[in-house]
Amino acid sequence: MSNNSVGDRLEKYFELSAKIAQLDSQKLHALLSDSKSKLGWGLTQTITVGQSQVFVKRIPVTQLEYDNLFSTKNLYDLPTYFNYGLGSAGLGVAGLNVFRELITHIKTSQWVLEGAIAAFPLVYHYRILPYLGLPTEVDKDCLKEFVAYWGNHENTGTYMLERANARYELVLFLEYLPQTLATWLQHHPHTLPKVLDSLREIITFLGAKGVIHFDAHFRNILTDGKQLYLTDFGLALDQSFALSDHERAFFETHRLYDYGEVFRNVGHMVQWHYDSCSQQAKRSIRIMCGIKDNTKRYELATLLLANLGQIHTNNTMDFGASWVAVVVKYCSVILLMRDFFFDIWGNTKKNTEFPHKTLQQLLTETGFLN
Repeated sequence: MSNNSVGDRLEKYFELSAKIAQLDSQKLHALLSDSKSKLGWGLTQTITVGQSQVFVKRIPVTQLEYDNLFSTKNLYDLPTYFNYGLGSAGLGVAGLNVFRELITHIKTSQWVLEGAIAAFPLVYHYRILPYLGLPTEVDKDCLKEFVAYWGNHENTGTYMLERANARYELVLFLEYLPQTLATWLQHHPHTLPKVLDSLREIITFLGAKGVIHFDAHFRNILTDGKQLYLTDFGLALDQSFALSDHERAFFETHRLYDYGEVFRNVGHMVQWHYDSCSQQAKRSIRIMCGIKDNTKRYELATLLLANLGQIHTNNTMDFGASWVAVVVKYCSVILLMRDFFFDIWGNTKKNTEFPHKTLQQLLTETGFLN
């Protein structure tokens, strides 16, 4: 994808940041629809400021976080595997510290303003406000299941309970961008090669700055059709944070993680295409790939990936030659990341070792990285 000129973006940035900064807390609350609703694990919405749309993200600030404003420590001593996200067991996905997300957004915006890169949404303003809504009710059984899912690490439950009862919220006012990469690629699959080139540049840039995103799925990547924008830094890890020794070691063994996460999401696209097929096409594919009635969804996607070339040759699913060529080329990376996630999802101890060296080898062998 071609770079989008930042000139218009900067003009809007200075206009909107000034307008929003002049609003007192009461006026800001008035701008936020659903301000009386339950904040829970976070809210997102789009508001209008002047003639412009602004994307708003509202994140709970726990009392411990509020008492340690702008600290980037792992205040709840959450396990490093919490950085994987991994779904939620019903209670949502949260980062390890709300101010890690804020500071990463500030840094990425600064890089855009400096002209170093264009691939992040600008933060027009942020504010820590009293939360005026009701606390979120947390089902005890759901919480117990959540803690068990996260390796019986009690601090994960404590963190989520305190988020549910947060008395403050961080409100981020972000540049509005029209659609996610997930939606874009469903309608423009032929752009995948250029998309991967752009994402490699973005991830490499972050890596050089000492940042791992940890959540680069295609709903956290936005586009205006010309440029990609990586957003949502709730799980980001930055070497400049106040990291524990364990977190620093974790960082070192995950330097290539974001590349792998991108390819794992490329693999999801095979499932998207299959789901959109007619019943007749699905029957043909199931016979071709040996898919049974009791085949689990994860196994089904693996079989689709393994037989992608034949499916394309038989013209059973309309992928497009360039898209198929990319997926076949990087299939080994896709399968490696899928297997890692499948293993750790089902591992109650969450101690599955990330295959860093194998990922590095495959990224090099496929030519994605030098």
